Amino acid sequence: MSREIAFCHMPSKMLPLPPEIGDRVKAARESFGYNQKDFAELLAIGQSTLSRIENGERPPSPELLYRLALKFPSVDLRELLVGYPSCHICDNEPQLVINVLENDLATGQDIAAADYLAVPLVDGKIAAGLGSVVWEDVQSVVLACRAELGNKRHLVSVKVCGDSMSPTVPDGATVVIDRDDWRPSGNRRHIWAIRDQWGGAAIKRLFKVDDGLLVISDNFDQYPPQPAWTADLRKLVIGRVVWMCRKLE
Repeated sequence: MSREIAFCHMPSKMLPLPPEIGDRVKAARESFGYNQKDFAELLAIGQSTLSRIENGERPPSPELLYRLALKFPSVDLRELLVGYPSCHICDNEPQLVINVLENDLATGQDIAAADYLAVPLVDGKIAAGLGSVVWEDVQSVVLACRAELGNKRHLVSVKVCGDSMSPTVPDGATVVIDRDDWRPSGNRRHIWAIRDQWGGAAIKRLFKVDDGLLVISDNFDQYPPQPAWTADLRKLVIGRVVWMCRKLE
């Protein structure tokens, strides 16, 4: 029977468990000078659980990865999970960028028909800011089907650059963000627009662990999970991604 990494917040497609992952967990433990009992206690798991992970019988849980990354920042989670380092990717990971299209219409309301909402297309700084979007500052809009968005009102749209959320959200897709929805619940399937500590923005999934959050990409092999820089949702979360459009190849 094949072994698999199963994260319930991720797409229905299961990720194959590399057979050497247990060896890498064991090597990491030994490199820090811990025996199995003390390492398991440090990570708040049972020794039998750690033994099964090191023997390749089960994958490390998101909670374990979160604690491991917090206690040992030098650990490369991508290398731990798939066997090769991520430094050349993570240093230059694309975030959210905006292509603002020229539009000679004064306001988005002028082109919003009864069946559509005119959602402002804003730049990354506005999308990541705490203030409200002002129509006069927006030079373009995205028309989204009103029936699909319901009664949502505080919406902004941004263009995604990068493949960290592929295949769910491909490079070049335009997403609509509901800024009224910024409290992740137990539903781990949602995708969120989040801020980083440097003022940038990205779209990711969020997984609640212990007293913090684990930031997870759908392109799991290329972008390893990382602890969120803050547990303050007001600082971290811009809003929930509720709609997407993309150009077909």
